[in-house]
Amino acid sequence: MQCPTQKKLEGLVRDLQSQGVGVVLLNMPVSDYYIALHRNGMRDYTRYLGELTDLTRRRNHRFFDFGHEVSSLELFRDPTYLNGGERLESVG
Repeated sequence: MQCPTQKKLEGLVRDLQSQGVGVVLLNMPVSDYYIALHRNGMRDYTRYLGELTDLTRRRNHRFFDFGHEVSSLELFRDPTYLNGGERLESVG
């Protein structure tokens, strides 16, 4: 069962691809603290990743998973945003 946000993302991807726009999805790092803020914690994050991976397969576009590239909370400006992307610059 898709959540409303997933349906919107899928619609956006479909619209972009129908216009010939290449789509690349990124899973950016978030802190463990951020994951813990969700009702079901890691289960919610794992579900999100599964849905994103499934969308990638179905729509045939590129996906980069940077979710496990950073683990130290000190590298985050807040629970969601990295201070900088130095560790991610060489990937791709």
